[in-house]
Amino acid sequence: GLAAVYAEPDDPEWATQLSDKEGKLAVRYAIIELNSLPQWVGVLADAHPRAVDEVLGEELRLELQAEAAGAEWHSMLLQHIGHAADKVVTAFLPRLRAWFDCNENLVGKNGDVKGAARRLQQVVSILEKHGDANIRALLRTTAQQCLGAEIPKSFAYVWLPLLMRFDANTGLDALEERIRAIDPAPRSEAVTWIGSLFGDRHDGVNLTGPQFTPSILLRLLRLVYHHLRPADDV
Repeated sequence: GLAAVYAEPDDPEWATQLSDKEGKLAVRYAIIELNSLPQWVGVLADAHPRAVDEVLGEELRLELQAEAAGAEWHSMLLQHIGHAADKVVTAFLPRLRAWFDCNENLVGKNGDVKGAARRLQQVVSILEKHGDANIRALLRTTAQQCLGAEIPKSFAYVWLPLLMRFDANTGLDALEERIRAIDPAPRSEAVTWIGSLFGDRHDGVNLTGPQFTPSILLRLLRLVYHHLRPADDV
């Protein structure tokens, strides 16, 4: 069945010729694909947006609204959406924005903290990369508000790099405040923070962005070498 749907896009008008029932069936086959959402999901989203929302959108809602997220929570559907074409991601943004707006656990006070942070990270990552100016402004404001409260470390790891990318100056203020009381040591929590934020894995903060002015880079360099002495830097 999946192979048959893959053959259909040879006809550029194939999706417009499907009934709503056939559109839903085609979307169900998309879930069978192992490593990603097929590219033809974007064509289906244009021709049958309701079918895509009622099948994949509902699947996403059920995953996100599970009462508890286990410590190793991970959504393959969210992962596939995050790597899909823009028109596919756009079809899911209303669902993700609605979950974000209604979610009261943005600071890690309910359920398994690590699992909830993983779920939040996956949603926020897609909203950051594909959301419009209003969504990005909401994320920036929320990040600043959450970091101003006492939150678990796993949630701070979601919000601090996000704030740093949106507003380097405010993000650096938040980083300095978080590690101010930590004594310099080769493997201190401050060193862990610096490596996590500016490493080359897991969407590390890109220091070549225009928001990282020379004065901010100088502040950051001094902060790094205060906590990570050259003699300890392997």
